[in-house]
Amino acid sequence: MARDRLIETNGLDGDTGASPVAPFMLSELGRKTRPHRIIDSPRAMLGLIAKSHERHFGPALPDGARADDVASVGWALVFHEDESEPVRNAMRELLSRRRHGMEKQDFFRELIYPRDCPDAPAWLDRLHVRPGEFELEKIPYYLLFVGSPERIPFEVTRDLAADYCVGRLFFEDEGEYQKYVQNLLAYEQGDVHTRREVVFFNPVHDDMTRLIANDLIDPLLASWTFPVPHKLVRAKNATKEALRKLLAPAGAPSPALLFIGAHGAVYPNQPPYQIDRQGAVVCQRREGEAPSSDAIVTAGDIDADSSVRGLVTFSFSCFSGGTPSHESCLRESGQLPPRLAPRPFIAKLPQALLGRGALAAVGQVDRAWSCSFQDGEGHSHVETFRRALEMLKGKPLGLAVNAFSGRYATKSTHLATVLDRLGVGLAISNEDLGLLWLERNDAGATLLLGDPAVRLRAESFV
Repeated sequence: MARDRLIETNGLDGDTGASPVAPFMLSELGRKTRPHRIIDSPRAMLGLIAKSHERHFGPALPDGARADDVASVGWALVFHEDESEPVRNAMRELLSRRRHGMEKQDFFRELIYPRDCPDAPAWLDRLHVRPGEFELEKIPYYLLFVGSPERIPFEVTRDLAADYCVGRLFFEDEGEYQKYVQNLLAYEQGDVHTRREVVFFNPVHDDMTRLIANDLIDPLLASWTFPVPHKLVRAKNATKEALRKLLAPAGAPSPALLFIGAHGAVYPNQPPYQIDRQGAVVCQRREGEAPSSDAIVTAGDIDADSSVRGLVTFSFSCFSGGTPSHESCLRESGQLPPRLAPRPFIAKLPQALLGRGALAAVGQVDRAWSCSFQDGEGHSHVETFRRALEMLKGKPLGLAVNAFSGRYATKSTHLATVLDRLGVGLAISNEDLGLLWLERNDAGATLLLGDPAVRLRAESFV
């Protein structure tokens, strides 16, 4: 049973410093999301995820295939039907490298996402593959979707990640695709080195950032078993200047992983201002004051000649991966969800880092909530994050980040069960319904930007 309590969201208005969402009681969220009629519920959207969740307990990969062995499960580029030829050609160099020397050549291929394809179930159907079943010669296990979320919606990659290891890549500047591939291949060939270090960057200046410090980062560090030492940059030391130095190390190698636990800057639906700045990192500031430009790191703060080659970033902050066009959590049953942005978009900060040599960026495509690292009673629970950090043991990034996709599948299955119960008149409290709704949508908002088959290489540490 969930305990009714006040819920606060991560994120600060980048102009005023206020929370973009007023705190609310968990029971209030449950009341608003409770379907007025069973037909009003999101059950139809949950069908694919509920079926895909069977994989975690039943159907597995084919005999001889291992999820952590790309050679045995395959890898594919997925282009939108209308993607430009220069982008395709730039990315084909990576496909060629992934396919080189592989015994199962047909497991390494290009796939197309048609312009008239509405969602993940329709895409699977067109390729004659059922959810929860694997036909790796049709759809390999590792999938890198290339292109804008206006063409390939965020929901498509979110839902497919219940079964597959999925990453996305998008640049406004088409020339950045080739730079990304070249930097990635240089890393895998051993020409790029990073520091054998994980840096946790954690401003602490209000209740939410204190919660991130006490219930997320501190528990992770207290039970640290990974073969890479860590460093904590916190509170008064977590300034804009400190973060800029981490993201532009002036000729020194980047850390292997930069974990950011902070507020994301949130802006109103006003392009292009919102698109340029949404999801930027709010660094240390005086509590209660509006964050000035001296406290926010945006894509514009990353110099064109900066290099973060080999870096992986993991940002627990609002909209750090991107922004959907509409609200996912905070909506009332039977009503259209509020609009967040004129169109869905990838955040500019991770785009800038990926264009300057970063291997991958993990972030949120929505608001971030404390239920990511707290249980129903409000106690710390960081197992999903700990499993994702197994990337530090050499696990492919997509497989490590699938810890969140597995949680999303689990919560989607539970939610489908609850909606069935409601349909036959059984009861569930507003607190439990609100928490389940929040947890499900929060877990589904985690996004991997970059190639899901990339591994952190211990031999590249210095």
